[in-house]
Amino acid sequence: MAQARGQNTELGNITLQVGLDVPSFHYFYSVQSKVQDQACTFPEALRWMQLVMQRHEQISEVFHGYLLHQLALRGVEPSQVKIEVSRRGITVAARILEALERSEMPSFDEVLKLLGEEDETWNDFWNMLPPDELAVDFRSLSYLFYVYEVIRPALEGNINPTAFGSNSKANTGRLVIGIDDCSERRIYSRSQKLLKEIRNNPAIKKLPYLMEIYMSNRVITNNNETGSYLYRDDPSPEKPIVAPWRQLGEEEEDKLQPSSTDFGPYDLVRSLHGEEASKVLRELFNSVGLS
Repeated sequence: MAQARGQNTELGNITLQVGLDVPSFHYFYSVQSKVQDQACTFPEALRWMQLVMQRHEQISEVFHGYLLHQLALRGVEPSQVKIEVSRRGITVAARILEALERSEMPSFDEVLKLLGEEDETWNDFWNMLPPDELAVDFRSLSYLFYVYEVIRPALEGNINPTAFGSNSKANTGRLVIGIDDCSERRIYSRSQKLLKEIRNNPAIKKLPYLMEIYMSNRVITNNNETGSYLYRDDPSPEKPIVAPWRQLGEEEEDKLQPSSTDFGPYDLVRSLHGEEASKVLRELFNSVGLS
């Protein structure tokens, strides 16, 4: 998930602010539930959490590096863009890791309290929710956490507690969101409802709007008729085999012995986006220990 906003600087230039949300929070529920159900030991859960956070850091660096590369190709200087990778889940992960190291169950109440202590904007968000929509466990908290990530820029530094007049003359801000699958659509639908409430709040200084960008139905299972996941029923093999093609005469066709090669992820990127994109991605993944 990515968010992009423009902000005027004192010189009148536009600074592009990009927020990259590399999901990790929903894995916390998986770890906690497996320990609670005694499906794994505390040391196994600890190692699981450590690997989740390690992969989060690795993928974050790759996304950050590739975004800078693509923006540079479009003439955007590093000074014109501010990229932030969401790190609000890391504090929660650290608290869960501490509990697992002591062979204790992570406490939902402690994590919820920690979020409010570490981030004042979270409290504004939490107070907006009706009682029946408040999180009651790690699973429901992970959903609300992602909703919060979407609308946080609309709340952060945007509430004037002394202003109770009309906000009809407020400046307009906009969030641009990329939507990947049906799980994120549920998050964005809830975000739209909350943003509507925010716009109706007279204490808001800048009116926020959410622009949703949907992928083509052609790349979604069954043209997204049932809201299914991307490529879920893709019949292609795990490692496609590609046979180089050329036009043959009739005699050659009779003697044809096709040669084949492995077709990996970087080959796919190369065929879709070119050699340069494949090369840059390979270098970025290698730089963080992934290949």
